[in-house]
Amino acid sequence: MAEFGDFCEEKLIQHISDGKDGKINGDNLDLYVRANDIRLDHTNKDIHYFASDWTADRINLDKYDNTKPLQDVNAIDISTFLLSLEETKIYMNSLKIVLARVLVKYVDELEWMRSVIPNHIQHPLEDTMAQKSCICWLPIQLKNEAFNSDCIQIMDCYEKMISKWYQTAGRGADLENLLVPVGGDQLTRVRLQSAGTLRAGAHTAQERLEHLQPVICEMFHTLQDFIEILQHQQW
Repeated sequence: MAEFGDFCEEKLIQHISDGKDGKINGDNLDLYVRANDIRLDHTNKDIHYFASDWTADRINLDKYDNTKPLQDVNAIDISTFLLSLEETKIYMNSLKIVLARVLVKYVDELEWMRSVIPNHIQHPLEDTMAQKSCICWLPIQLKNEAFNSDCIQIMDCYEKMISKWYQTAGRGADLENLLVPVGGDQLTRVRLQSAGTLRAGAHTAQERLEHLQPVICEMFHTLQDFIEILQHQQW
């Protein structure tokens, strides 16, 4: 286990040394241990840990200006958020391909369509997004996200690891303006965001958890429920 952990950390630092950044994902890891013999001092146990990983960015964001807004937010017209005719056309064509894949899979009479359905939907970043994601596992923390004190320690551990990674990779100067997104499910996002708020009055940027922004929502459990429903339908 120690060798595997060292391998993941070395791989992560190598990616950062190559100029890549990434995001951290975390979620609770709950275990229920049943006792063979129930006694007053030996019963079933609920164990609450916290598991995390670091995922490297596949898209290079250096060409995007992040120093100022693209335009005045008060001057944005509502029509800006509506699909244009060209965007609507692209959406409809993409929807045709997705639906055709489902029909070919479940309707034998439409098997002839398989040869004419594109394997990939064309888009400007298709070459980049076709690359395999690089995911590096982080140490499991013996923390329970149900407690604010543990959430602060989880985020504080992230801060210390980020500082170590970038210093080791020779990019310590980037820590001054570095922002690392942290992803979690709906409940985890609220709890970790609260941890940052509780540290807002600390003295240093690392103590204020300022490198861990934004804390975003990941649809872990929504996707899991969707996959389970699909499996039950196939059974």
